Amino acid sequence: MDLLFDLSPDEQEEEDKLRVGKYDEEDCKAAIQGIGIPKTFDEEVHRLCTIRGIRHHYGFAQELRGTMPEFTRALNARDIMSGVIPTMASPEEVPYCIWYPDVPAEGTLRALVQRYPDMLYHVARACAVAGYATLYMELDPVPEVHIAEEAGYASMQRGSSGSQQIYQHIMSQRVKFEIMNDYTRTVNINARQIASLNGDTAVYASLTARTKVYGPRDFKNLPFINKDKLIHVAAYNGEIDRYARLRRPHMLKHEWAMVVHGIYHNPIFAKWWSTQIPEHPQDKHEINIRRAINARRIMSNDLSWLTPNTPGKLLPDLIWFPKVADATTYEKLAHRRPDMFEECLRACIVARYTYTWDALLRAAPELFKEQFAHDSSKRGPKLEDPKLWWLTKHARHGLWMEATASPNKHFQTDILAAVPDAAEKLDVAHPNSDWWGDYFVASELYLPHRSPIIRLHDPVQPGARDEGPYDGMNCGIGDVDIALFLGDAISKETWKREVLDEGFTTAYLEDVWDMLDTKQSD
Repeated sequence: MDLLFDLSPDEQEEEDKLRVGKYDEEDCKAAIQGIGIPKTFDEEVHRLCTIRGIRHHYGFAQELRGTMPEFTRALNARDIMSGVIPTMASPEEVPYCIWYPDVPAEGTLRALVQRYPDMLYHVARACAVAGYATLYMELDPVPEVHIAEEAGYASMQRGSSGSQQIYQHIMSQRVKFEIMNDYTRTVNINARQIASLNGDTAVYASLTARTKVYGPRDFKNLPFINKDKLIHVAAYNGEIDRYARLRRPHMLKHEWAMVVHGIYHNPIFAKWWSTQIPEHPQDKHEINIRRAINARRIMSNDLSWLTPNTPGKLLPDLIWFPKVADATTYEKLAHRRPDMFEECLRACIVARYTYTWDALLRAAPELFKEQFAHDSSKRGPKLEDPKLWWLTKHARHGLWMEATASPNKHFQTDILAAVPDAAEKLDVAHPNSDWWGDYFVASELYLPHRSPIIRLHDPVQPGARDEGPYDGMNCGIGDVDIALFLGDAISKETWKREVLDEGFTTAYLEDVWDMLDTKQSD
């Protein structure tokens, strides 16, 4: 989530911006440290670093007041946090966040709301951070969910009794509202909506330290937790209700890949997503999502979406995992779109549809009529069985690998009949091949043979490694399930000593068993 202070990004985003575009590194460092103003503000990163410097260093860049609204807001926020009530002539000059990096004194906040009554919820939020329960009760704001989350985190992470009082007071109200919006950095009392705690608050704790996971409090309100992790897990598992409630206005890093995984494994999630993006998208991530939707529809025996004009970029390769379609679906698909002929043949191997395999190979000369006629007109030995024609021309490593892995040798026998030296010719992928199908077979997906790789106390790692060839996409989330169960058995101190201090971030299951055996023998 973006930080709340006037366009300033979090440190990672700021670091990413520093890597691109033209900028003056020394000017940026000086601005962040509050010792120098950049020579130019043509680059956004120069403005962002200046805003950060203003917020962290009282008195810095005063000459920028009035030059740009974002600078004026930052200067006003710094004044308030330093006990000075600034003159703010228009809404553009009013800062949203007035509690980071420093919380104003209680007297300053009381004076601020007396002079600017429209800042009541800004002040109430600052009270939640600082634990000013008496002032909060005097203000008597409508129970607001962002303020509740802010107070809840402050009470748990800093042990603030005042914040706990504010939190309990808000949570005791039968109805709570959303008035603040940390995404748009706005306060709108006139458009308030009934809401529950949903993790949409960039709480003070998240700006200063990593958050911890605590147990749930009730069903309606989201527990204090890293919401990004919940979004990734919900997308990965295809949990529509949870994902739709948790998702942010803009996708997180790797979220689209988690969505692809969820679509492949949950047809209801796929159906829901089919209504969320264009039929023929242009965005690269939406294209990947649409391909996954189309794959799931094929595996669910639905070809109603497919036309001769469906763009090739929207046609999936993986159409047989985690479920195979009916044999007639693959046969119809190959006839409607011959450019998916090889994918359909491979699906027949995975599903052991020998009859459909034979039928498709016999239909190949008609499906590829011009190419077959061209090959037939050439001089040289003729194939006795036209069924083998396509295999002689197009069989490659991925198809051969799938056939040799199948317990039904019918497919391997046909390929050998068409390509007698297939064991040598097709045994290795082409050196320049980047097609996922050359490196994975169905058995590795349905029955993976690998030891779990455990990241014990931070198990949700979207995109951490390849877990399956979802059209070549990395859709892994890490071995979450075992980490959830073992988290109480192995302490963070033990994990740090045995794993992190040894220079690793993960451990194999065998290593974890050794830790447990050592613990039990102590």
